[in-house]
This record gives sequence, structure tokens and C-alpha cells, in this order.
Amino acid sequence: MIKEVIIIEKLAYGLNLTLIGLGTVFFVLFLLQMVMKAQEMLFAKKTAKQTGAMMDLDVNSESQKVANEQAANYNDDMQANILAAITAAISIYIEGQQRSYKVVSVRKVWDKEASQAWTLTGQQNILSSRDSF
Repeated sequence: MIKEVIIIEKLAYGLNLTLIGLGTVFFVLFLLQMVMKAQEMLFAKKTAKQTGAMMDLDVNSESQKVANEQAANYNDDMQANILAAITAAISIYIEGQQRSYKVVSVRKVWDKEASQAWTLTGQQNILSSRDSF
């Protein structure tokens, strides 16, 4: 009879301790959520103010569109030049100075089989580089 009372007291103590621990954890999580919400509201107001200021600066949208188009054309030209330079460097590395051709233009070609082969090779390299579990 006395052992049963001791066991019941221990179970009640354990249950009480568990409930206090869970309550503490959930209370702290609730506080963290409130802090995060407060920061979100604070920074959202700053972002809205900055966006409003940016809207005021966008008065002449036609000139902005022209500038954006010129920048896009410049980026395309730069990418073509970079691609041509890389191609020339690779051809010099592979064949040396004695090459029988000249790189005139570069264009994108979509080869489904080659793409699948590169994808498969990449996946195999990833799998082979992993350590066995």
C-alpha cells in the first residue's frame, strides 16, 4: 500500500514537471513569435516608405524605358564578347596557335541527347562522390 502511494506521488510529480516544462517552452515560443511580428511590422513600414520615395523618383518613364533597352542591348553585346573570348581561349588551349579555323559567330543550340548525357554524368558524379552510409 505504501509503495503504491509513493509511485502515485512520483507519477504526479513527473506529470507536474512535464506540464511546467511544456508551458515554459510554449510561452517562450509565443514571445519569440510576438518579437518577430513586431520586427516585421517595423521593417514593413520602412520598406513602404522607401517604395513611396522610389515611386516619386519615377517621373519620366519613357526615358527610363529607353535607358533600360540600351542597357539590355549593352549586356547582350558584352555577353557575346565574353562568349567569343572564352571560345577563342579554349580553341587556343586545345589546338595551340596552329588552328585552321576562325570563330566567326556563336549561337545557342539545344541538343536534347547531349543535355541528357551531361545531366546523367553530373548525377553520376554526385552519387560517386558521396561516401557510403
